[in-house]
Amino acid sequence: MLYNGNIITLNENETIASALAVNNDKISKIGDYEEIRNLLGKNTKKVDLENKTVIPGFIDSHIHLISLGLAMQVIDLREINSKTTLLFKIKEKVKETPPKHWIKGYGFNETKINELPNRYELDKISPKNPIYLEDIDSKTCIINSIAIKTIKINHNMNGVKVEINKRTGELTGLIKVEDQKLLYEVVRIPTIDPVDETLEESELERAIEIASEKAIRVGITSIHDLQLPPKGIRAFKKAVCNDKTPLRVYIGCDRNKDIELQNYIDEGLGTEPYSNRVKIGIVKLFADGRMPITEFKRRVIEAHRLGYQLAIHSSDNEQVKNSLEALEDAAKMIPFKDNRHRIEHAYTINKNMIERIKNLDLFTSSQPETIFKIERKFPENVLIVPLGSLIKKGVTVVGGSDSPTLNASRRAIFPRTFPNPLVGLSFEVFRKTEKGITLEGKESISFLEALKMHTINGAHASFEEKIKGTLEEGKLADLVVLSENPFEIDSDRIKDIKVEMTIIGGKIVYNKNCYH
Repeated sequence: MLYNGNIITLNENETIASALAVNNDKISKIGDYEEIRNLLGKNTKKVDLENKTVIPGFIDSHIHLISLGLAMQVIDLREINSKTTLLFKIKEKVKETPPKHWIKGYGFNETKINELPNRYELDKISPKNPIYLEDIDSKTCIINSIAIKTIKINHNMNGVKVEINKRTGELTGLIKVEDQKLLYEVVRIPTIDPVDETLEESELERAIEIASEKAIRVGITSIHDLQLPPKGIRAFKKAVCNDKTPLRVYIGCDRNKDIELQNYIDEGLGTEPYSNRVKIGIVKLFADGRMPITEFKRRVIEAHRLGYQLAIHSSDNEQVKNSLEALEDAAKMIPFKDNRHRIEHAYTINKNMIERIKNLDLFTSSQPETIFKIERKFPENVLIVPLGSLIKKGVTVVGGSDSPTLNASRRAIFPRTFPNPLVGLSFEVFRKTEKGITLEGKESISFLEALKMHTINGAHASFEEKIKGTLEEGKLADLVVLSENPFEIDSDRIKDIKVEMTIIGGKIVYNKNCYH
């Protein structure tokens, strides 16, 4: 039981309550303490909210959780100034890394280090893990013996220097290139893209576990990871089955790659293998020219014909146009029936596009946390992140982070953005980036509209509005306790609110006061 709080239910009447009771994984009663105390039993856990605010759990409707977890494991070598310190950092990482999993580091500066380690020094501290260390300019890397045995190294390329021990004739593990683009052609180690065939499922599962820890600390209770290969889907199933993540996950398949849709159907596309925990229903495509437009449209129609939900990457006006044309063609063949197809991003579009989006009853998915963090150049003749215009037109808009927001083909790099819905909420209302640039104020939305983007709208986008997204009796007990009431503070301060507690299915999965 949670009591003595400010509980924002987001139900149809926008009810505010002061107490909430949970039985098993669902909300059994909402009201005030007097209404609920007769439900208390001797084993009831009572949580005094001390007048803090409770809202439905956040739903990150566009996140790459596996890529985030892989990038989070990269060792930060930017401040390293000696070989001894570098080796110590790697040794500490080895202690927490399962055998055979890659250990990666990024950012060392050769001019600051007295001497670079060789493969044999790395072997002593990491006899069971392949190692890859990349410098700050991505023109030098160091690998150990396991890595050398695991990957194919292309020696015979112009602009590449693979250092050889003159006495033994063996590689020392040091490789230099003249152009950073060459580095990944010479050393083909696994990337942070879950579609990468060289990544083991166990590495993907561990990445899910690591990234989930980050997500629950910011109040996320459900995620949509839209772009996965078959083994990525299997990794999510295993992570849930093995209690490696408390998150509820809605996952989709990557149809930009040449993996046939039947492969995903065999993995359970269109099913819910673990009730209320894992749902597989999205087909992800890109409208940005990665494939011929005729093939793109064929794949759109194929997925729609088979009854799957489409999520189409469409950042700008031209890409949204491509998506709309393909979806309009699909609708002519098979009329839409609550398909809830999604346009992902739609950062820059014009009013005509918004009208067509509404006519098709599409959802749009926005990533305000990315806009807040990363500077972008926007054209002047279109609406910029047009949340206000979309919502006024009656389009359902959902919010996400797009974390880690980086090139998935990179071998070793840190996340550019971490998921934090409160940062997104603040931007949606205040419209100011981290660097102080204010985007079109007329596209600002109210805090209530923003909160719905990250809660009930996210539940609608996964066809789960009947079980989550609001705090109501009979719905899943997924909720977040906040340090302040976001309705009562300035919008630019919303991003500074702290998550005190995250509860998923009635279980406290994060408590700021006793979490290590």
